[in-house]
Amino acid sequence: MRFWLIFLIILFGLGQVASAEKRAFIVGVGDYEELTDLQKTIGDATGYSEVFETDLGFQVTRLLDPTLEEFLDAFDIFAASIEPGDEVAFIFSGHGWSDGGDNFLALKDAPQQTSERMLKRATVSLSETVLDDLKGRKPGILFTIIDACRDNPFDLGTRTMTRGLVRQEMVQGTLVVYAAGARQKALDRLSPDDPSPYSVFTRSLLPKLRDPGRPLMRSVDEARNEVAALATGVGHQQRPAIYSDISLDFCFAGACKTDAPDLDQETQDWIYLSSGSYTAIDPCTKYQRHLDTYPDGKFAEVARRNLANPPCAAGARNLPSEIIAAQEDNLNWRGVDPENLLLFTTSNGRVLIEMFPDLAPKHVAQMKQIVRAGHLDNVDFHRVVQAFVVQSGDVRTAHSVDYPKLPAEFYQTKPFDQDAQQMIENERPFGEGLQEGYLSGMPIRWVITDKDPDLEAFWPVDQKITFWPMNCPGTVFSARMTDLDTAETQFFINIRWAEHQDLTDFDNLSRVNTGWGRILDGMDVIETLEIGHPPENPDRIVTARIAADMEDPDRPIAYVQRATGPDYQNFVRHSSGVRICERRPVPSRVAY
Repeated sequence: MRFWLIFLIILFGLGQVASAEKRAFIVGVGDYEELTDLQKTIGDATGYSEVFETDLGFQVTRLLDPTLEEFLDAFDIFAASIEPGDEVAFIFSGHGWSDGGDNFLALKDAPQQTSERMLKRATVSLSETVLDDLKGRKPGILFTIIDACRDNPFDLGTRTMTRGLVRQEMVQGTLVVYAAGARQKALDRLSPDDPSPYSVFTRSLLPKLRDPGRPLMRSVDEARNEVAALATGVGHQQRPAIYSDISLDFCFAGACKTDAPDLDQETQDWIYLSSGSYTAIDPCTKYQRHLDTYPDGKFAEVARRNLANPPCAAGARNLPSEIIAAQEDNLNWRGVDPENLLLFTTSNGRVLIEMFPDLAPKHVAQMKQIVRAGHLDNVDFHRVVQAFVVQSGDVRTAHSVDYPKLPAEFYQTKPFDQDAQQMIENERPFGEGLQEGYLSGMPIRWVITDKDPDLEAFWPVDQKITFWPMNCPGTVFSARMTDLDTAETQFFINIRWAEHQDLTDFDNLSRVNTGWGRILDGMDVIETLEIGHPPENPDRIVTARIAADMEDPDRPIAYVQRATGPDYQNFVRHSSGVRICERRPVPSRVAY
């Protein structure tokens, strides 16, 4: 049985060279002179070589059972061939050890018994010899797989030498995957006569790497689940652990494929015109234009209803003075499109949620379908954790219906142009690094990617902006299983900002769930639901309605304060240094 560590590091350079090459250095060591021989390492190295060369288009340098000198000579030649912008892969399968601070790779002639100081000279430092050298060559991508035993193959009788390989520190653009979780041992094979030439993890990952258009994170996540199932089948507990800070839509082909069905043109147009970023035309004009284009379309009735109700048509409804004031103050307030207003009438009171097609178009589209079918009516809040989260949306139990699983929409990437700057309500000037801001009042984090340093002085039309929602109080996220693409109908609402959590871990939580909504009114209702999992007497959603489907005067009206308006910016100045999730939410005004 082997205790294997796998970590993959992807580092994105600032610019891509048009003539960039793909180069891979792949090493497998199984026939050791003094250490215990390994059975699957040569097969792993051979398999990776085939996939990277044949399927991914890399120029592959492969070494099988090299000595330390042979490894260093070949690696020096390989490293010298790398040009800035190249896509580079480094893969090692064999024995490894750690001194508690750095990881070391053992080649064929690694000694069995020697001092720790001598052993460092007889093995290869992963950080200093390999990764630092390769990163110094400024590759466009550095993709490293270290597949090495974490149990100590050496017998020195020292405390530090009993350690296996240590975890690499997380940095931006890094994906770290352990073949086994904490206190678990990874399987080399499923049985003594296991015919596979690969380790359990490698046999799961390799087939998925063959498709260059497949998102890498999806491949790793699915491989993790397969490994767990295979291990359980032989009475063993093994579930690879993933630590990621890479783009979820990264793939070797550049443009990733999706298995999700494409939305028809009318639906795409409808999602776009009802999104928060559609600011060029007033709501009434855009609905009229949609109706003119699709007079008999699936959204024609909703468009007509919107045109027949306020604010597009004057009615006899007496609106509160604060709503009238918001209508007249376009500098500080914006009206919420009724197509994106979701009203829950619960057994504990009313809850009004704004949905965000800009963040998750497919999740919002399916949620509207569920609501309009009546399938959220009489659905329990089946999980309520005090001061943490509430969960609902189990239509399978309530109505015996199923909805398709949705592709993950954890974040969005758009061209960094004038439209993006209007859409993202940022507190600081756009610039380098990870920043916090708002998307129509929804708290988000965002970063500019694909920066070209030669264009810094000009309008950055070649850049992109990637943004994702934060798990602040009142935000609504889809629930999913361990697989990435398994969200259906269930959702959860955050009650409290997790102040005790490490910011990196908490932000990872934000990037592995699809956020699609924010509570505008009724947070007190959510905070006082019956507690339990499930509660003894659960509260429930009595009815769920889209505001656009409701006639005036029953239709709710909502206005949200603009985060970039002078009123909210005055508040921001008095809360300098306070993180977005720790502030009061962007205010809203609601009339029922």
